[in-house]
Amino acid sequence: MVSFFRYLHRSHPDWTVPFPLRSRRGGALGNLFDRALDGVVTDFLLLFFGKISLFVFNPADLFITIGAILFIANEINVKKGSSNS
Repeated sequence: MVSFFRYLHRSHPDWTVPFPLRSRRGGALGNLFDRALDGVVTDFLLLFFGKISLFVFNPADLFITIGAILFIANEINVKKGSSNS
């Protein structure tokens, strides 16, 4: 699996693949580092919509989520581009 991500990272000279991969890796390492130091991953940001509490998260979770969304969006774009040819 690691070699597959390395291949993706090196085969795309633009930012569309390396940035999402680095974002997810950074978020995962942040959570791993947090768990190693405290024994738990601490969520400390609380998101509200009006008076409704939506969810609690930490910046590492945000980087993982954004990286995954960008990666999926890029893959959908690539598939659409190849089917139009």
